[in-house]
Amino acid sequence: MSHQINITYNAPEKIADPVALVTWIQGEVEHYVHSRTEGLVNCSEINIKILCFESSVSKSEVAIDVSGHVNNILIEESFLSIKRRPKLMSLSDYMYNHNQRWRRKHSPVLVLIDRLSGLIAGMFQMIRPSSILNATGRPSSYRRDIQAFNECLGELRLTIDRSIKRKGFEWSKFYYRGIWLTIIAVVLAVGASTYLGANSTETTKSSIKEFTKLALAWSVPGLLYGLTLLWIPKDFYLAERAGRRVLESTGLRSPSGLRMVAGILTFTSLALLLFGIYGLIA
Repeated sequence: MSHQINITYNAPEKIADPVALVTWIQGEVEHYVHSRTEGLVNCSEINIKILCFESSVSKSEVAIDVSGHVNNILIEESFLSIKRRPKLMSLSDYMYNHNQRWRRKHSPVLVLIDRLSGLIAGMFQMIRPSSILNATGRPSSYRRDIQAFNECLGELRLTIDRSIKRKGFEWSKFYYRGIWLTIIAVVLAVGASTYLGANSTETTKSSIKEFTKLALAWSVPGLLYGLTLLWIPKDFYLAERAGRRVLESTGLRSPSGLRMVAGILTFTSLALLLFGIYGLIA
């Protein structure tokens, strides 16, 4: 087995440490080739050229060129990723722009998530800077920078999978089943909340009983969604397009961060579930 990965930074934009960026990308690709393809890659030579890297507060743009071979199968691809900061638009823009994708990208909820996740991530970066931040030296845009690079690397992983005739991870169906089960559970929880609210009494004992029932009802959607995110393997978030969209929509930069959030959600939902069961039998 022989594997060779060559990466060069040919972008005209100057960054703080190009060597750190090249080292990070090389580690990501080597990790996938060696440990994520289950021994299916016997020999490979992958040449990656970073042709463009533009980074600002509002936008990150990455373009890479890939050539070489995997298992003696020639690969030659180019990938471009542009990540823009969501903006809070005026009401008239939403009224006259009927593009649903545009509306989702600039929704107030997404803007709020972007600002909050940026604030939290910035606090963590002050304690322990990431490789991308050390390489670019741009703390205001590093989250979009890493999302842009991850999208290009995800397409590279899919190219490697096609070269070795490896099928996708088939976890997209599992994820969407989990989403539908979660939506059904939310609808049932809303129905239960409405029913309990319409038939509530003012006694203290009955109020506590109704609260435990609400806790039980609302714990199920959180438990379903949290377990879905935890059960799916890391490769789904790294290589599959659906997985990368999930990761990007949360504002997190790595599967580890997403699993940490999913673990907190699962633990909280499980605590509510146990509290609701205890309240019903007590």
